[in-house]
Parts: sequence; structure tokens; C-alpha cells
Amino acid sequence: MFFKKKNIQSRSSRVNPNERSKNYNYYNKQTDLATQRDARISELDSKEQGGNRFFAALTLILFVVISGYILYLSTGINLNVDKSSGSDLLKPASVYSKSASLYLSHSVANISKITVNSTGLENYMENNFPELNRVSVTVPFVGHELTLNISQSVPVAIVAASDNKVYLVKSNGVVMCDASSTEMSNYTSKIPYIISPYKDIKINHQVLSVQDLSFITYAYKELNAHSIETVTYTLVPNSRELDVKLASDSYLVKYNLENSSKEQVGSYLALKKYLNTNKINPAQYIDVRVIGRAYYK
Repeated sequence: MFFKKKNIQSRSSRVNPNERSKNYNYYNKQTDLATQRDARISELDSKEQGGNRFFAALTLILFVVISGYILYLSTGINLNVDKSSGSDLLKPASVYSKSASLYLSHSVANISKITVNSTGLENYMENNFPELNRVSVTVPFVGHELTLNISQSVPVAIVAASDNKVYLVKSNGVVMCDASSTEMSNYTSKIPYIISPYKDIKINHQVLSVQDLSFITYAYKELNAHSIETVTYTLVPNSRELDVKLASDSYLVKYNLENSSKEQVGSYLALKKYLNTNKINPAQYIDVRVIGRAYYK
């Protein structure tokens, strides 16, 4: 039996090739547009991030530069001299400024307000200039120079060496300066004149112990308070004896530096009152070196 052959076309054959191509191109273009858009967005994000990083780096650099400028210290010195305690023993201001600047230049740490060794500078100035007292350093909040505050030490005694040279001494027994170049009248009526057995006394070295100097200055002030003027305080060699010469009497007063100055001065004042009452004038000395005892000759 014969059948007529049907013209069967596949579903795929019914699709117009041109339409297939057209659909494919449409989706492909959409994909390309999206990709391009994403690329542009990514590029913009990269540029924005790059800009942010640039401004952050610039801000950091500016911060570092400004901070460095604010914290920077030069080696210049602003010197502030307190003259309330006198200034006749001080050197020219340029000497102190130059010395302080030299100290600062020895370390790079001293170019910053944070790391500057202000305590070291204070100690340096005190150790090298014994005539100074109360050295202090002020670090500026604004500006780039340290302020060095200085004042003159007050001498508490004049010390004469065995070679006849005279020196001014601070309360710690350290020699401040050579008194031969100083107007002595400014001090001779205010502080004790000590005759020492020492020679080759050096400036900025200790010539008397604090204990001995305290003894002498106490005796000087206490006798002055009782209107007893003294001339010299002699340290007897190879002993602890102190001989005090009076302005109005020919005798010496002998003290022992190892014993209490208060008790010995008290013994002398009591004996002097007794001698004055009885009109007795010792020819050579009054000896109060033994506590509770007083002798005269």
C-alpha cells in the first residue's frame, strides 16, 4: 500500500534563522552593556578609592609636618635672669646662653619639645657655673626656644686660703668664685670671714663641710643678734678647734666643731654676761669647747 509521504519539518527548522540570530545578538548586547557598566563603576570606585588614599596620605603628611614644626626646638636660648638675690657675681648673659646652646647641640633628642633633656641642662648649668642658683628650664608651648631661668647664689661665707687668696662660698661649702675681683664691702659686713689652713682652693670645689659651715654661720648670726661683732673665724690646723676673734675684745673664743654650736654659743654668752657684770676682761681667751663648761684666761 502506498502512502503519500508527509513533509515533516522539525521544530527547529520552523525557527527563522534570522530571528535566532536577532535574539542572540540582543542578549549578547545586553551582557556587553552590563559588563561595560560594571567596568565603568569599578573604574569610578577605583578612582574614588585612589582619591581617598591620596587625600589620606596628604593629610597624614601635613599632620606630620605641622606637628614636627610645632614640636621643633632650636638651640637658641631665651635667658631670664632673676636679680632679686643680686647679680654682681654673674657672668655676661651671653656666656650662659652660649653654654646652654652648646649642651643642646650635643644630642638630636634636644631638637624636640617631647624628648629634650631639660633636667640634664639644669644640672649641666649648675655644675659648670657654681655662682648660679635655682636653674630651671621652661619648654615653650608656642615658639622654638627654651627659656633658661637663672638666679645668683647667695654667698654665706668668705674663705681665705693660706696663700692669702679669698673666695666666696655657698651654703653647701662649694666655692662660688674668686672674691679678689669682687667688691668685698658688699659681703664683709654680712657674712663670716673664715681663715682656713688650706691652699690651692679651686672654684666649684668643696672647701668646707656643710656641718662646719653651718656651725660657723650659726655662731655668726647668733653673736650678731646679741650685738657682738666678730672679725675672723680661724680653723686651727690638724684639729677641730675654731677660734673666733671679736671686734671689741682682745681675747679669742675657742669652740669645738664636733660639739653643739647652740650649746657652746650659749655658754659663751652666759660667761660674757658674768664677766661684764664683774668687770672682768680675759687677756687671752674664753674656752667653751667642753659642753656645760666655760673657762677664761
